[in-house]
Amino acid sequence: MKAATVLGNEAFNANGDVTANPVTIYKVVGGKSTTLKVIVPSNSLVASA
Repeated sequence: MKAATVLGNEAFNANGDVTANPVTIYKVVGGKSTTLKVIVPSNSLVASA
C-alpha cells in the first residue's frame, strides 16, 4: 500500500511496516523534537508488499 505523507510518498508492507530506509526515531521533550536514533534495517528485514 502506498500513502502520501508530509515526508513524501511512503509504501507499507502487509504488516503495516514502512518499506523505505532509513527509519528515524524522534524524541519530543518540552514540545521540542530531536533525533534520537536513525535505524537502517537490511533489505532482508524490510520485505516490500
